[in-house]
Amino acid sequence: MLNIIGQFVTYLFAIYGFLSLVYLIAREFIKPDFEDTGIKLVIIEKNQENRIEGIINNVITGDLVKRLVARGKVTVLDMGSEDGTLEILKKLKEKHNVIELLEESNRHAIFEDFK
Repeated sequence: MLNIIGQFVTYLFAIYGFLSLVYLIAREFIKPDFEDTGIKLVIIEKNQENRIEGIINNVITGDLVKRLVARGKVTVLDMGSEDGTLEILKKLKEKHNVIELLEESNRHAIFEDFK
């Protein structure tokens, strides 16, 4: 009797794992097209070398950016950082295609999507 219960639990977990895998794969390939929401997420920062990578990673790992924000991008505006923040942001931009990086001299570009 215990053997049957053990097999049942094993099969149950196997089926659950398989269905979870199918769901995750399907979610990556079947993404609904969201219309432009008119929302733009902008992070304005200066001299945040010690924090910026964690902040950006936390923001972009959420599904909110992909589903709600216009074009699925997060705009980061560096206001003339004098530490290594800009270099970190450039590396993050290469790694993640959802980051739009602007420097202080180009800050007016934030409003381009709203014309």
